[in-house]
Amino acid sequence: MTFTGYQTEIIKAAQDNLYSKKWDEYSWNGECLYPVMVSLEEILKGSTARIHTPCPPHYFNVLGTPRCGTMWTIKIVSSLLNSRQNNIVYSLIKRISPSFSRRYEVNHYHEGIIEDFKPEQKVVFVYRDIRDAIVSGYFYITNNQHEGTMGCTPAEFRKLTREEGIEKQLIMYMKYRMPVMNYWLNVRADNVVKVKYEDLLEDREKWIRYINERCHINSPERIIRKTIEKTSFETMSGRNHGVEDAKSHQRKGISGDWKNHFTEKHMQIFREMGGEEFLRSVGYSL
Repeated sequence: MTFTGYQTEIIKAAQDNLYSKKWDEYSWNGECLYPVMVSLEEILKGSTARIHTPCPPHYFNVLGTPRCGTMWTIKIVSSLLNSRQNNIVYSLIKRISPSFSRRYEVNHYHEGIIEDFKPEQKVVFVYRDIRDAIVSGYFYITNNQHEGTMGCTPAEFRKLTREEGIEKQLIMYMKYRMPVMNYWLNVRADNVVKVKYEDLLEDREKWIRYINERCHINSPERIIRKTIEKTSFETMSGRNHGVEDAKSHQRKGISGDWKNHFTEKHMQIFREMGGEEFLRSVGYSL
C-alpha cells in the first residue's frame, strides 16, 4: 500500500501527535490489545477493517468507528435516497441492471480507508466523543449484541467488574480506533462529508439537509420531511432520549453518558494516551 501527497502528511501528523506516547505501557494484565509504537501506515495496513472501493462502485458510503452513530446515519441517507429508489425509471433500471442499482445503496464500514474512491462516490464519516463511544461499546458487547474484538468480548467482560471492563475497552479503543478516526478527520476531499454525532442530536433537521445537499442526493422537501420524522430517536427506539434499554441498538440516544461511568483512573489513562489532545484537535471543548 502506498500513500502520496496529502495522505503522507496526514500519516506523519498522526504519528507525531499520537504515536509519540509510550503506549507500550498500556496493556491489560500483559495482554497486548493491539500492536503499539508502530507507524500509522502499518496500523492501517493491518486493520481488518481496511477497505477499497467496492466493485461495481457504490456511490454512497457511511463510515465511522463503532458506536458513533453509523447505523443512524445509514438510516438517514437511505431515507433520503428513497425518492430515487421509488422512481419508476429507477425500478426498471434495477431489473435490467442490478449492478447499476447498487450504486444507490448505502454501504456501511467501520474505520478502514478508501484509497481509490472516485469523486462521484460520496463518503459520510460520522464521529463522536470517543469517551461516549467507549462506554457505549462496552455495554453493546456486554449485552451480547456484538462478539467484540481484540480481547474485549462478552465472555471476557463477564469476568471483570464494570470498571475493569471499561478500562480494557478504553485501552483497545485508543490504540486501534483513534488513529483511524484521526486519518478520516484530516482527509480533505469534496466527496467526504464529516458529521458530528452531537450535532445530529442537537439539530437533526439541519444536518439531514446538509447531507442531502453535500452528497448531491437532492431529494425533494417531502422526502426530507419524511426522513426527519422517521429518524428521530423516539421513532426508531420507541423511547424518549435518555431512557435506557441496554438490549437495544439505540441504548440511550444522548451525549455525555461517559461521565456516569468513567472513573478518575479511566480519565488518567485517556489523558495520558492523548485522548483530550485528540478531542481538542477536532473541535471538542473540555
